[in-house]
Amino acid sequence: MFIDPTATELITKFYDVVAETLRIRPEAENGEIINVEPNGEKPKHPAKNIALKILSLKVAAFLKWNLVHIRNLPFKTQINLLQDLMYFTNEKKIVEIPNVELEDLHSANPQYLFSILLFHRWLLNTSMHRITSNWQLRIGINDMSTVDETIICSSENIKKTITFLTDALEWETIPDMLTFNCFKLPTESNDCIEFDWDKSQPISKNEFYAQINYDLGTFFFYQEEYDLAKKHFSKCLQCFVDMPEVNGFYDVDKRMLEVYIHACHGSQEMHKGNLLEQLNSSIVNQYMSITTILQQDNIYREIPLAHRLNLELDIQGALSSGAFTVARDLLFKIKALNIVRCVLDRKPLYHYSVFSVKSIEIFLWAFQITWKSFSQSDKQMLKSYLLELVLNDDIPDLLTKIQSTEEFSGLFDKADIHYLKGCE
Repeated sequence: MFIDPTATELITKFYDVVAETLRIRPEAENGEIINVEPNGEKPKHPAKNIALKILSLKVAAFLKWNLVHIRNLPFKTQINLLQDLMYFTNEKKIVEIPNVELEDLHSANPQYLFSILLFHRWLLNTSMHRITSNWQLRIGINDMSTVDETIICSSENIKKTITFLTDALEWETIPDMLTFNCFKLPTESNDCIEFDWDKSQPISKNEFYAQINYDLGTFFFYQEEYDLAKKHFSKCLQCFVDMPEVNGFYDVDKRMLEVYIHACHGSQEMHKGNLLEQLNSSIVNQYMSITTILQQDNIYREIPLAHRLNLELDIQGALSSGAFTVARDLLFKIKALNIVRCVLDRKPLYHYSVFSVKSIEIFLWAFQITWKSFSQSDKQMLKSYLLELVLNDDIPDLLTKIQSTEEFSGLFDKADIHYLKGCE
């Protein structure tokens, strides 16, 4: 039974054919025919090879330039793929890895900037691959020597890559991701090499920053520079929470991110196990750090809501019996945090329980404390809830309090304010 080749097998086959073509044609070197055309034009690359290279780029774009798939290629094929990408996106200027330079970031076209970015991400990823697997040589027509690999992944080149990716986190304009339809194949009637860069796909800032921070975080983790790893993983998690949707550039498993954070103790919510385990541990230790755990759970929603509601009853009972003493406003803070969780879960259990919270300050604190970590959809749900409270006039001066809170500045736009005033 015939089994369709995988995407990486296709790319490997295409480049093997290119390599074989050049091997059996002594007049060809580095993809260009040595014989000069009669009219003195620059030697041309065999048309078949050009088509195969563009086909390979189309397949890589279909894979959304996923580095896991690219690293499954023979090492020399990885090099050729990246060099061809930079060649075609930079007005056919030949680039030889690792001698990749970007003279002027601001004048570079977006498609070439994306190609350079992919190269640096690949180089960083490849250097870690050497660390983790000792990089056993793959036997095949396109392989390179370990000496070549070592030169490419030299400490000097890695430093350049770290600098480039760190600087990329400051970019205001994010290059679009090149897609399958950006690359056009030459035909019998039209052998011109053409591209449609307008078919590129936008990458949101949060998606871009999350992926680059994750790349840097994993590198520093394997270098055992845990403070730097913590910094980048935490930023990645922040961007992930604020990411409304993913277009394919961001390729991070959330569980793996949490494992990394746990391993380098970079985040309180992952420091001693998952949130439900932390809740149980807190209860055993007289509710130590309980509000911090509930704050994080409002972001990740791991603890079953029933556990959180029972927690209120347990604390209320313990306080009434005099079994232990805690801060006077602890119960009210827990109630307020549970209101937030119920709103996000679309549970009507707390529709009128706002009155159970001691003060408006504690009530708004529960929304404010993790506001920046909520996704846009979460913020919209919470905004709708607060808007309803203002309309119902359930809490005196609620609108004034919201508008005077820094985190909520701009929460209600002009249309919202106009609507609220019209309902007075």
